[in-house]
Amino acid sequence: LVPIENSEVAYSTFVENGSENVHFESLSANLGGHGDVAVYCLLGAYEIGEDIKMFNIRGDVNADETINILDIVMIVNSILGSNSESSYKIWASDVNTDLEVNILDIVTIVNIIMNS
Repeated sequence: LVPIENSEVAYSTFVENGSENVHFESLSANLGGHGDVAVYCLLGAYEIGEDIKMFNIRGDVNADETINILDIVMIVNSILGSNSESSYKIWASDVNTDLEVNILDIVTIVNIIMNS
């Protein structure tokens, strides 16, 4: 069991340290114990997630929700090894899902752009 005070202290500490996107919901004591309110917490977290979620597609390497020449440039840089890549950028660059980032991914992106 986790005392409510732990949640209150955690929330206050986040806010005092500059966090702006922190949520604290105090549930009514008549809902029961820790396990009894879990479903309410999960539903609340789901609602927050629905508000802030973003879907990413392969080819959108810079995660700007558009596939264009900028994504191609980032893939070229990745192929040339000019910078270290995050796991997201590697995933997004592998447009043809063959587990390799190469010229075939660039060709696939060009086809996506041309057919848009």
